[in-house]
Order: sequence, then C-alpha cells, then structure tokens
Amino acid sequence: MKYPGLHFDCRLNGNNTSPPNKKTNRLKNKRDQLDERKKIPSIENKLPIYKAVIKPRWSYGIELWGWASKYNVVIMQRSQSKILRVIGNASWYVTNHTLHTDFNSPYVSDVIHERINKHHNHLEAHPNHY
Repeated sequence: MKYPGLHFDCRLNGNNTSPPNKKTNRLKNKRDQLDERKKIPSIENKLPIYKAVIKPRWSYGIELWGWASKYNVVIMQRSQSKILRVIGNASWYVTNHTLHTDFNSPYVSDVIHERINKHHNHLEAHPNHY
C-alpha cells in the first residue's frame, strides 16, 4: 500500500518497507547540515530549523507508521536524539533525557500517543458517524 510518502507491506507492519528507514537517511543529511558549525553557529538558529524543517519530516504520517513496529519508533528516536545532540553540541556523556528536557522536545513515543489521541478525538467529534 502506498500513501503519499509512506509505503507499507501487506501486513501493514512496516517491517519490509518501513518509512522510518528512508526518513532516517534524509534526516541524517539534515543533521550533517546542522553540524556544519560555520553555516549555523548558534543553538538559537539551529533549534528553529529543527522545529520547522526536520521535525515535520519525521512526524509526517506518525499516526500510521507509529503503531506498526516498536523497532520503527526506536529508529526514529535514535535519529531524533542524535539531531538534538548536534544542535546542542553536546558531549557523549550528556544524557538524551537532558537534551530532550533542555530543548523542550518530546520523545517520539510521546508524539505518537499525542497525535493518535488527537486523531481519535477528531473522529469521535466528527458529525458523520458512518
């Protein structure tokens, strides 16, 4: 099944053609661009770029692929943590929890639950019950 920007296998588990794998490769390129300290020197400039360009890319379709496989969520969480580490120019000993707290950035699993709940609330409030 193909949905714009997402591809699923016949069991809809996202294991064979999981969307996060392709997204992770694209995010790695964006992360590398953020890491070039000569172009964007400060955290004040890197964080808005993350929120406006990178986060929408990994969160697109999260309602569909987020429930499919825990491994997909782990892949995206790892990528998000690496991006936050680059933004903050953090050393290896800074925990991911600290990075998420400092940048006020929710974990991927929290975004999944929030978006799924929002989607379900929207469906329940919809006037067409069929």
